[in-house]
Amino acid sequence: MIENLFCDQNLYTSVPCCRYAGGEASEYSPNLTKEHVLTLFSEGQPLQRFLCSPAQLTELCVGWLCAEGYIRTMDDVKDLWISADGSTANVSFVPQKAQEIEVFPAFAAINDVLCKRAADILLNGETVHRKTRGTHGCVYVSEDGAEIFCEDIGRNNAMDKAIGSMLLQGKAAGQGMLFSSGRVTAEIAKKVIRAGIPTLVSKAAVTLDAVHTANRYRLRLAFFADDRRYVLPDESLIL
Repeated sequence: MIENLFCDQNLYTSVPCCRYAGGEASEYSPNLTKEHVLTLFSEGQPLQRFLCSPAQLTELCVGWLCAEGYIRTMDDVKDLWISADGSTANVSFVPQKAQEIEVFPAFAAINDVLCKRAADILLNGETVHRKTRGTHGCVYVSEDGAEIFCEDIGRNNAMDKAIGSMLLQGKAAGQGMLFSSGRVTAEIAKKVIRAGIPTLVSKAAVTLDAVHTANRYRLRLAFFADDRRYVLPDESLIL
């Protein structure tokens, strides 16, 4: 049973400021993003403290649990409760046996149609980032037509929310790809691998360790991507 008593809030607000250019001052009201703190508990013990945007907290909790290896599917979640003020979440789940991250059978081919569709949503859509320049975005798209877009002040959170949305909507991880606005580290790569998504594309850079991790588990990793091009690292680069 999932019960979320917290009502999603606007992710930003307009704030009066004064802008200086060439020594001249003018009124300026930029949109500034909001911060929210959520602590996730299980069996009375804290699992994670999130500094996040005040929306999609259910997706954030579910996605983080999957991306960190606590659950594999929604069948593993017994109960999830989020307080009305959004400060606390309590989860009960079926513990998974500790095991090595599963390796994909082979490197997936980049689906250029999916990549272009995801890039268009992330780069050209009506996003909070376009209004604030203060969020990261993550898009999940799949061959069955699924389109899931999530934003957060943290790039890890945005990815967790996209993974959580995918699980809550019952989408097949193996048929999709993630397109992220943020830099990809080895930690981010492992989140995608644990979620069972075979392709990760980033608008930004990747770290060397992310490339090694992706190649070790045969995650297809692309970076410096837009709606027309991307970079693929050598598949032989493994520490």
